[in-house]
Amino acid sequence: MPGTVPSTAGDIDIARVQSSFWGKGFQFFPNGQTRIGCRIPGPGGQGIEGICQTRVALTRSIGTGAIVTFTESWPAKKFRTHGPPQGTLHHSWHFAVKTGGRVVRLGDNGAFPPQASD
Repeated sequence: MPGTVPSTAGDIDIARVQSSFWGKGFQFFPNGQTRIGCRIPGPGGQGIEGICQTRVALTRSIGTGAIVTFTESWPAKKFRTHGPPQGTLHHSWHFAVKTGGRVVRLGDNGAFPPQASD
C-alpha cells in the first residue's frame, strides 16, 4: 500500500518501476503483489472505478531479474472505444527490472486504456 516500506524482492522491484522514468504514471497501482479496487485516470479527469493489479515474475534470463506487470480492468459500459458496452475490458503494461536495477519498458497490450483518452 502507498507509504509502506518495500519488504520483499518483488515489492522492491515494483518500487523501482513506480519511481522510474517509465513508471511515473503507475503510482495508483498497488505497490505490492495484489489486486485492489482503484480509480483509473480517465476522460474529463473524473476517472473510472476499476480493478488494479500488480504482479512480479522472477526471470532466469541473464541480465533481467524480474518482470513487473500492471493490469487494470474496468466495465465496458463506463469506457470503450468500440463494440457493445458489455463485459470487462483490460489493459496491461510490462516492465523489466534488470539485474542492476535499471527499468526497461517492454510494452503493453489490451483494450484502449481510459487514461490514454485525455
